[in-house]
Amino acid sequence: MVGVRCPVFVGRDAELGALRAHLAAALDGRGGFAMIRGAAGLGKSRLCRELIDGAADRGTLVTMGRAVPSGASAPYRPLAEAVLRAVRARGVPAGEQDLAPWLP
Repeated sequence: MVGVRCPVFVGRDAELGALRAHLAAALDGRGGFAMIRGAAGLGKSRLCRELIDGAADRGTLVTMGRAVPSGASAPYRPLAEAVLRAVRARGVPAGEQDLAPWLP
């Protein structure tokens, strides 16, 4: 069965607005951190997808990592997955100029 996403995003305007504000601040050079967490089925992935779709439309590199249930512990897996995706998209930084986007 293929999942079908509702074309209308409902009920998370405040949360999406806060995430968009964090993104705008980051794009202006003011870093920050946002975490989406909660029980399964609450719409975390959909909320993130709405933010990502809007950011990607403006040419912003977007990457994410996922936590998955498993028997083996993988510390920092979501963070490591997100960083690896960014490195794959942009390549391995080779010098100070390449590291500029990662500086605070």
